[in-house]
Amino acid sequence: MTVPAPTPAPAGPRPWPLRGPAAVHVRIALEMTTLVLAIGFAWQVIATWNSEWARLYAGGDLGGYLEGARRFLETGSPYLAEQVTGRWTLEPHSFVHPPAALALFVPFLVLPAVLWWAIPLGITGWAIARLRPARRTWPLLVLCLIWPRSIGSVLAGNSDIWVMAIVAAGLVLHWPFALLIIKPTFVPLSLLGFGRRSWFVAHLAVAAAMVATWALWVEYLAVVRNSQLRLDYSLLNLPLVVLPVIAWLGRARPQEPAAREGAATASPQ
Repeated sequence: MTVPAPTPAPAGPRPWPLRGPAAVHVRIALEMTTLVLAIGFAWQVIATWNSEWARLYAGGDLGGYLEGARRFLETGSPYLAEQVTGRWTLEPHSFVHPPAALALFVPFLVLPAVLWWAIPLGITGWAIARLRPARRTWPLLVLCLIWPRSIGSVLAGNSDIWVMAIVAAGLVLHWPFALLIIKPTFVPLSLLGFGRRSWFVAHLAVAAAMVATWALWVEYLAVVRNSQLRLDYSLLNLPLVVLPVIAWLGRARPQEPAAREGAATASPQ
């Protein structure tokens, strides 16, 4: 007679190791820390909204994107002539995004402006709810929001709120990572979805679109070459962009099933 070997537990990261009273104390500490940080975040948002900065710059980034989108529809290029032909410095009328970003900006010439914020924030919230980050990651998530550039990016309507949403959706659906081409600084994050069929198909589609708009990409490369901006100027917004990644890395794990005890009913040879 033979005794079947116990079925091994599914492979994967180990669940939260603490049990009993220690786990309760840690959970309470994490929840209180998150609450304190959330109150600090709310206070900082209110203070920023009531500041002179908000009166000058709230929604300003969106306005600049729409100006470039109008220029594209009128002239065939979103870039200013001086950006393409010589050295230039960043001004309110400058357009610094690659041509692929026009697919995002142009529709908002007719869409309600409120959707510029509602859509990416809603997508991010949906994805994080799907990822179900564990309590131990909650303080880190709030810290990403408290980062001053995060609040400023949201209030100004910076395109990085869409980058955050793309990363969040990519961690759930994989193919949205191809859309990171709207902000090349963060394209390396697309490797988080590498290996999925939908990831490859989406990237091939984006590559085909780039070939079809090659003339604009030539202009964009000239704009980048002539710019006095550093290529990593967007990295100050990294905490906002990687917020979904932290939720993904710290997602809650189901408890591993207990090992089967005892042997199965023996069968004669």
